[in-house]
Amino acid sequence: MEQNDHDVGGTRAAARLWIPLLAAYTGARIVDLAALRREDCEHDEGGWSIRFDGATRAARRQLPLHRTIVAMKFPDFVERRPPGLLFAEDDVSIPRVAKAAMVGAKLGALDLRRRFLKAMRAAGAETDVVSAILGRPPEFDKFGFKYPLAFLREAIERLPEFV
Repeated sequence: MEQNDHDVGGTRAAARLWIPLLAAYTGARIVDLAALRREDCEHDEGGWSIRFDGATRAARRQLPLHRTIVAMKFPDFVERRPPGLLFAEDDVSIPRVAKAAMVGAKLGALDLRRRFLKAMRAAGAETDVVSAILGRPPEFDKFGFKYPLAFLREAIERLPEFV
């Protein structure tokens, strides 16, 4: 295995690197990112994405990874991990991992989510698209409509590079 700047050994160090970055580029909740499993990261013809199995229909979604996250080699990190949780030892430790991931971060968890929201709006994304990405039910969604992954990928790729 080749070592690089973003190849961190322990899961705690990995959580401190990847969870804030993923939050900045997906708008996902920190605890949802701390609960990611290797199996939630997928590659298809369009690129890499992560799947969230939330408690509500809107929270269950699949989000494309921004080109910056891919360029920083998050998929390589995922592929080197064993099946199961990426950052936590077990389900009980997920909240602790989420909290520890934000120690030393310049922005808080809600700040990252707000920053993502502002960046998406500045990039011209429609309110319902942003709601779908954030796992919020869009106002018009009475029939379980889901935006296609390619459509969400196009919206997320409009984001500038934050790093």
